[in-house]
Amino acid sequence: MKAMIESLISEIQAEASTTRKILDVIPDEKYSWKPHEKSMTAGTLVTHMVSFPEGLFGAISAPSFDVSGINGAPTSLAKKSEVLKTFDDGIHAVCQGLSKMSDAQVMESWQIKNGETTISEMPRIAAVKTLILNHLIHHRGQLSVYIRLLDLPVPSIYGPSADVNPFA
Repeated sequence: MKAMIESLISEIQAEASTTRKILDVIPDEKYSWKPHEKSMTAGTLVTHMVSFPEGLFGAISAPSFDVSGINGAPTSLAKKSEVLKTFDDGIHAVCQGLSKMSDAQVMESWQIKNGETTISEMPRIAAVKTLILNHLIHHRGQLSVYIRLLDLPVPSIYGPSADVNPFA
């Protein structure tokens, strides 16, 4: 039985569904907007959000990941259709990859390194939850602030927003 994996996949799918609603709000013409000089543009933020799940899952599937091999940020996506397809494909890949693992495999130790230096070590399941799921939720929160500042309707996330009440 793969109870841990099935539970994790369900959690990822639920959070992905909510995240997709947030990604769908930003119109293409607002991708160059940013709330502050130090902030990412909306396009950079959504590109990051939709690009990292599949890439990080690939890294987490290996025994370790060396951050010294990272080569810059991905090219920003310019259209919502590209953003949503990339996100859907990435989440599907993560869930498919997890479904092929056993509970024992997700409990194996995983390391993130910088060259020969181990930065962190944790069970693979903790890496998925921290680096993919929590990371996605964090950036979804950022994007919901962008949406509010752009005066666009903020979708329901875990309950009613000022704009959407799923219980009404």
